[in-house]
Amino acid sequence: MLFGWLRRRWRRDRSTDARPDGGGNPIPTPGRLDWGWAIGLAAAVALAAALGGCVGGAGGGGAGSDVPSDGDPAFQPRVFEPAGPAPSLDGLVDTAGHPFSLDALRGRVVLVNFGYTHCPDVCPTTLAIGREVLRARPDQVGVVFVTVDPERDTPAALASYLRFFEAPIVGLTGSPDRIGSVTAAWGVTAIFGERDAAGNYPVTHSAGTYVVDPDGRLRYLYPYGTPASVLVHAVDALVEGR
Repeated sequence: MLFGWLRRRWRRDRSTDARPDGGGNPIPTPGRLDWGWAIGLAAAVALAAALGGCVGGAGGGGAGSDVPSDGDPAFQPRVFEPAGPAPSLDGLVDTAGHPFSLDALRGRVVLVNFGYTHCPDVCPTTLAIGREVLRARPDQVGVVFVTVDPERDTPAALASYLRFFEAPIVGLTGSPDRIGSVTAAWGVTAIFGERDAAGNYPVTHSAGTYVVDPDGRLRYLYPYGTPASVLVHAVDALVEGR
């Protein structure tokens, strides 16, 4: 469980100082775990799981709409028509420093999110929802998290952050120029705030979940906070070819 992982991390590593987030709150690094921050992240993860609702174990079911949204207008996605190839993520690297391509996940539905590791609430919620979708459809879906803040989000920083979610989420980073090209291609905005005296800064960024079908085509953009149950419905529909 998440709290067990936090305890193990604190006991295992005992060096370096905490690094502050964009709001000036310390993010735990080895040897100095800020329990307030950790509990806040855990609460965001738990809340996201609750938002996800009840995710059934069986795929499919009689979907009554071509655009899966559970009938709730708040979760109606933007539909990309005609569906074309998803913008490339080539030139980015994963948390091990290896080059990444969306082709590696061909045959699965892929949920693509953009954010950054110092994000106080939006990104933890989005990733926790993605975790629930992964758990519901482990053989049919992949989740990719692309940083908009490559200066701070190195492969190692992404790896440390994503361990909180205890799920095989792919974290991607790259050079500032390449990240800029990727975010522009996906229609993602990221506005950087002023640095404070300690060099910390907030980032205001687009929040939503892009859905790429098993053939690599960009199909939907769901709004922030869309429950896992809705995304699972979308996964099932795309796997069935709808």
